[in-house]
Amino acid sequence: MLAFEEIAALLTVGNEGAARQRLAQIPFQPDPRAPGPAVEHGILTGWLCAAEGRATQSREALVAALDLAEPDWLLHPFVRAGSAVGQLIEALPGLPDRFRTAVVQRAKRVNRPRSDELTEPLTSRELEILAYLPTRLTNVEIAAHFYVRSALSRRT
Repeated sequence: MLAFEEIAALLTVGNEGAARQRLAQIPFQPDPRAPGPAVEHGILTGWLCAAEGRATQSREALVAALDLAEPDWLLHPFVRAGSAVGQLIEALPGLPDRFRTAVVQRAKRVNRPRSDELTEPLTSRELEILAYLPTRLTNVEIAAHFYVRSALSRRT
């Protein structure tokens, strides 16, 4: 779910208003046979509520997400959310069980950048190439545009 990363990024930079608006735009219908989307929705809702100072609603959403994820050991959504969610889950009341401990340990390992700065700035050529990603061109088509022979075209 690309929207998950988009909303998580908005929450990471402290843009709760945009995160709330984007979360409201996503059609959400829980499916007990596929709990992943409901887990992701619960994580984002809990994170947003915590960012807005609504601690009770945050705890309820995060506990519900943990309860849905635990039977299938769905750790990945929590890991994708990163250390901020790991810290929220660690602060939940009650003794942590094995699943919650695994979630906290793995989520806290993720180091999400705190700023928009890169460790090394992109070159103008890299920025030009990145601009083609939303076009959904294939790697070969992008390479052809920039007069680069790809490994695939060399095989033929």
